[in-house]
Amino acid sequence: MALPFIAGIALGAGIAFAFTKRDQIAKSLGNLNLDKKFQDGINASKATITNIKEKVQAKPERKKPGRKPKAKIETQETPNSQDESNLKSATNLNLENSNPRINQ
Repeated sequence: MALPFIAGIALGAGIAFAFTKRDQIAKSLGNLNLDKKFQDGINASKATITNIKEKVQAKPERKKPGRKPKAKIETQETPNSQDESNLKSATNLNLENSNPRINQ
């Protein structure tokens, strides 16, 4: 439970130490040429991005292969095709009079 308290004391001590040595820290950071390094990094990333764009644009677009068509099943005309049509008409019953409760 005391961990946040201890972390706060350590952070405060680090800030106080940095405040007292701020002149030395500014000189050491000024010698690092960070601005030049940032600019070099930005230029390198821009070059990389343009290279990637050129590669993508130069690459031909691949098309996905389409699905293979299914084989069509040919229906054969049977000699009993007239019987099938009679069977279909026989199954279409007139259901109006089939319920005896409605007729009451």
